[in-house]
Amino acid sequence: MTETKYILKGLVAKWLAVFIAVAALLAVSRPFQALCGEGAYGTTVTVGIFPLDPLNYIDSNGKAQGFVPDLMRRIAKETGVDFRFVGCDWVKCIEKLKNGGIDMMVDVAYTPERASFMSYGAEPILNVWGQVYLPMASRVENLEDLNGSTVALMSLDYNGQNFRDVADHLGIKYSVYEVASHHEVFRAVSEGAAQAGIAPHFFGDAHAKEYGLREDGPHFSPFPVYFAMSKKGPTLLLHTLDDYLSRWKRDERSPYHDLMYAWLGESLPVKRELPPWVGTSALLVGCAMLLLLVAVSLLKKNLARKSAQLSASETKYRQIVEGVNSVILLWDKEGRINYMNRYGLDLFGYTPDEILGRHVVGTIVPETESTGRDLKEMIEDIIDNPERYLLNENENMKKDGSRVLIQWTNRSIFNEQGEFTEILSVGADITRQRGLEEQLRQAQKMEAIGTLAGGIAHDFNNILTAIMGFCQLALLASPTDSTLRGYLNQIETASSRARDLVSQILTFGRKTSIQPVPLHLDSLVKESMKMMRSTIPTTITIEQEIEGDVLVMADPIQMHQVIVNLCTNAYQAMKATGGTLKVTLTRERGLDEKKTPGGWAVLKVADTGPGMDEVTQRKIFEPYFTTKKDQGGTGLGLAVVHGIVASHNGEIEVESAPGDGTAFIVRLPLAQNVEEGEEKRPSKASLATGAGERILLVDDEEQIRGLGKALLETAGFTVETLGDGQSALEAFKADPHRYDVVISDMTMPRLDGAGLAASVKLIRPDIPVIICSGFSDSMDEEIAKEKGIDAFVLKPYTTEKLLRTISSVMGGGKDVP
Repeated sequence: MTETKYILKGLVAKWLAVFIAVAALLAVSRPFQALCGEGAYGTTVTVGIFPLDPLNYIDSNGKAQGFVPDLMRRIAKETGVDFRFVGCDWVKCIEKLKNGGIDMMVDVAYTPERASFMSYGAEPILNVWGQVYLPMASRVENLEDLNGSTVALMSLDYNGQNFRDVADHLGIKYSVYEVASHHEVFRAVSEGAAQAGIAPHFFGDAHAKEYGLREDGPHFSPFPVYFAMSKKGPTLLLHTLDDYLSRWKRDERSPYHDLMYAWLGESLPVKRELPPWVGTSALLVGCAMLLLLVAVSLLKKNLARKSAQLSASETKYRQIVEGVNSVILLWDKEGRINYMNRYGLDLFGYTPDEILGRHVVGTIVPETESTGRDLKEMIEDIIDNPERYLLNENENMKKDGSRVLIQWTNRSIFNEQGEFTEILSVGADITRQRGLEEQLRQAQKMEAIGTLAGGIAHDFNNILTAIMGFCQLALLASPTDSTLRGYLNQIETASSRARDLVSQILTFGRKTSIQPVPLHLDSLVKESMKMMRSTIPTTITIEQEIEGDVLVMADPIQMHQVIVNLCTNAYQAMKATGGTLKVTLTRERGLDEKKTPGGWAVLKVADTGPGMDEVTQRKIFEPYFTTKKDQGGTGLGLAVVHGIVASHNGEIEVESAPGDGTAFIVRLPLAQNVEEGEEKRPSKASLATGAGERILLVDDEEQIRGLGKALLETAGFTVETLGDGQSALEAFKADPHRYDVVISDMTMPRLDGAGLAASVKLIRPDIPVIICSGFSDSMDEEIAKEKGIDAFVLKPYTTEKLLRTISSVMGGGKDVP
């Protein structure tokens, strides 16, 4: 009895020691610290779940399902946090988080606006990218093809906002069909309410086939999503979630990767688990003590069940690997391809028999990239140092020789002895994505050019105003038959050309509005060809057949740009070999008299250069496509020509063949029943005179003030000048009825022209105000009218233009008395 007592005491002591050791380990563990330290919450955390399967959704039984809820349940199991999941659509989840209906949301992209009422975790849950989904019959290949389409977007969706930003930068015109969920987005596209829909790729991979939609639409750049909580909630929980995410993402055998594999089909390294027979054998040994025959029977049943499960699991994961929209590639240390999934075979154009066992270089990897990078050397380096290439991008080659850009993730595969045997590579085709990014960069360059053009125009037009104004005053003061007058006329002509050049710069930078006028296209073609003659090499012969009196309604500057761009394109094609540039202008009867009752003006620019094949002809009007990259070509010239012709209700076509030269044919509708006007040159006799009316002239440029004072005083006005808007306002306040007209520059220190106009109109509403500007994004004729300004004059202005404007605002359009 005493011996039994000691044995029991010994067992109790051992179990007590085990309990103390476990408690000590828990005390230093992260989960215990998260609960018992500063991360102890003591409250239920309510989590909003919006439908984004397979990441997260609420099933028909009201239970939260998906990768993220399961991940949170794993964390809750270790920390004891009570997560309660609530279903809501995206917009309602946002509203609930704002008003305290829920504490937390998942899969939230960062935006400054959301950050005003949300606290974000520091560690992303995963990366998501948006994709355009289209009907099976859609011929859309890139974003530009969506021009004029209706696009379905989920309300407040970050993917939708990404699409809006990119499309707006590229100038794509589209209408939005806004719905509450991604399922409704796909339903709208499937039922024809929209021609395209925007959704995250995870959702699209799971549901595109269900709705009968294409899965190969344009992609957007990836962005991270986070756990987010209301700023009023227990935001300290985010630190614990970050800690688990950070540790589990680094460990490929963690619950994070297990769940990602189960829900999203991501590939994981092979885990070394105990064979099924170990557990079965242990069970057999235990059961053999009771009943050997029963144990054998149970073993057989268990083996059959395991075999069925293994077969089902193999089928499931093979379907996942074969169905994923990424290239999955296994290749050995010799560079030979051991496996490629169906997506990869279709992308590269091979059959399994054609590709398996062959080296990657020379099949799917070219020896050198277009940039000259040695890819053969890169493959050898990947085999020698796979840890350096966990993520890399390179050009790859299809069976037909065409190139694609692939982003690869690479993982080393080891055998049971721990020896490196293979490389698992998963690739995504990012050719279109990089092309879109390049187009966006080009659009940003164009925006920068436009901004630069505006700055140049403002300063240069001020200079031209002084040159042209003083030249006109000198013309008025010089004898009609003097030699000096001829020189002054040349200065005036050159200044007018400079003014037109600035206008062209603004047009190219999209900083000016376009107004069509009755235009003699024959005269413009002849003038443009004279200018081009000095730039075209003498090895190129120019021939012209220009029919006279060809009148169209068009913008002269844009038509000049069309002619110059087409001629430049033609002579560059013959630059190396010489040849003939032939320009013809004729009239042509229209086939549709309702559309073009007067017929067409047909401009043809032909060259005897090398010509183009059909593939090149299909791309020549695409923005940024060029065959002259080594000569500095931008790919904008013909795209601009196409846009200008289309905006004038015209047509353009190309005729070309390799070795037979190229001809561009532009058709513009002939003008009907228009009256042509002729601008007269100002002369001393034609200028109206004032009767001592007092004008307040405000400009920060001293030369402009001097010019205006001299010009207006010559015309009979009394002029007072000031150099900034604030000084002018103070002078006006001192005696509002001292002045009859206020003429002000737009851009000035202290107070600009618009501010000055508004202030003087408050003091004296009847005072006429004229705003002058070399260039301003914030002021033009329409804006001036909206602000109650009487007139807007663009610099450089002529003497007659300024005097007639003064006459108009003072006397209702008649000459100044």
